[in-house]
Amino acid sequence: PIVELTTKLAVKLRNALVERGVITAGEADKVSALRKVDERLQKGDIDKVEACRIRNSILDGSAREELERKVREAVDHAVIYLQVYQSMQRIGDQYDAALRFLILNRDLVTAERFSSPAVLDPLKSRMDDGPLLESLIDIMERKDQEIRMISVRLPPYNSIASRGLEKIGNMMIGEEFLRDLRQLDEEEVSQRLNSMDKAVRVRPAAEMRCLISLVDHLTKRTPFRKEMRMLRVNHTLDDFFRNTSDLDQARHQAESFLNRRLRRLFPDLSADESNEIKMRGAEMIDTIEQRILSERQQAVDQRRQQVEEKTKESKPKATGGGDEEELSERVYAIAGCRLRGWKCALAALCAEYHLRSCQTKRTKPGALSLRSAIQRRRRLFHK
Repeated sequence: PIVELTTKLAVKLRNALVERGVITAGEADKVSALRKVDERLQKGDIDKVEACRIRNSILDGSAREELERKVREAVDHAVIYLQVYQSMQRIGDQYDAALRFLILNRDLVTAERFSSPAVLDPLKSRMDDGPLLESLIDIMERKDQEIRMISVRLPPYNSIASRGLEKIGNMMIGEEFLRDLRQLDEEEVSQRLNSMDKAVRVRPAAEMRCLISLVDHLTKRTPFRKEMRMLRVNHTLDDFFRNTSDLDQARHQAESFLNRRLRRLFPDLSADESNEIKMRGAEMIDTIEQRILSERQQAVDQRRQQVEEKTKESKPKATGGGDEEELSERVYAIAGCRLRGWKCALAALCAEYHLRSCQTKRTKPGALSLRSAIQRRRRLFHK
């Protein structure tokens, strides 16, 4: 009998197959009749001998084989890609943002080389979003089961792509593919894969191959994966400096990480990649340290400015020139103008300091307290 999945799909889409000219209307009716025989056999209504007799009455053996070949050639393509589509739907939806990021930046993701690491700076600025970066790293490390199956080409992915890195010249995939992946059911995808319009029929298959290629460029040895690893190392080094106030300790931890823990973090790291990461990592450490120092200095300056502003706000407003002259006259009168030279100046300054302190505290100084303050300051001065 015709293979169950193939026959089932052919029956559902027999009108499309007839319109495309794959089979005739009479052959489509025979396909439906053969499917009904298979269903009766599965239910136990007839035995194998009876089923074989009915099939032969519909079509003899050679004619049945020829019809099976024609149907299989027409629908095998759709069946395989339908299975791939159903498998891709099992990718965790927490990775949708990361997959959308890969799709929107597909030209850079699939680039064979970069003129300089600065080419990726716009991408790196977008990846500062914590959850997005974590999702990209999880895909790179193949933490999702379906991503692992894509990467090592387990069925059904081995039917449409080889294990190597496939180069696709025209990455005809858009972010709407992810929306369809989450929303379309088996019937709708089957209709697209068997559409009369060739462009509609080919697009889902092309988009699936493109998504596999994008995942490969993040999980296999590519320039983009190397830059992603550098970004991962940079964030790790940055954490060392963020988590401690001792910059010497942070530098020691960062250098120890580059020398001892890279291989543990990336088990498949090649010697060339390791040397390059260490070399660029040393530059990262210097850059991060300078940035941390600058940020801390800015924080200190900001706090100092805030303190100065608060101090200015707490000072009493000036009372005018007359008050200042009155204050000076009182100072000299109380200090005793019999003193001459530096002693008189010292006494005056001591008294004025005491008066201004009382003014700040909004209290009225008495002559006794003023004289005692002057005497204390004189004794301190003589000592």
